[in-house]
Amino acid sequence: SPYRPPEPFASRYAAAYDGEVAAADAVVGGLIAELRALDAYDRALVILLSDHGEGLGEHGEDEHGLFLYRSTLQVPLILKLPGAARAGTSVAHPVQLIDVAPTVLEGLGLTVDEALPGRSLLGPPPEPGAVAIFAETVFPRLHFGWSDLASVIVDDSHYISAPRPELYDLGADPDQTTDLVRR
Repeated sequence: SPYRPPEPFASRYAAAYDGEVAAADAVVGGLIAELRALDAYDRALVILLSDHGEGLGEHGEDEHGLFLYRSTLQVPLILKLPGAARAGTSVAHPVQLIDVAPTVLEGLGLTVDEALPGRSLLGPPPEPGAVAIFAETVFPRLHFGWSDLASVIVDDSHYISAPRPELYDLGADPDQTTDLVRR
């Protein structure tokens, strides 16, 4: 923010954010085209990810950093392995950005140090409840003098530690509209 996509994307999209996404997509497309032109695409390991989502008005947050809802925590994570290994497959369980480094190391056939945080996404899936995904934000305190927030996601449960705690069932309520903490 502020969203100011370059042309031709600024005039193609009514929402400037959508134009920004399309502009970024074009850059990625150019990189993929260049890898293909260099005959390097098939042997390349390519990862596409984001560091955060955007609220875009959900839960009253226009951007990111203020709250810890799925709209700002869930990000794209796409992995293309050399030789199109595992093409078309997906990982059904929640993953974290700390899983990227061990995944890259394993994808390149290198040793993954046991002390490295995260786990390779190329290995077997974790047991249900075995992975806890943590998030925090200090933005509310730094910019408004409000409380820091922290959250943990285990399977489909998302707990947000706040002055008024919240709990959501992401499987039944992916938009996080029904707070279950009082139940």
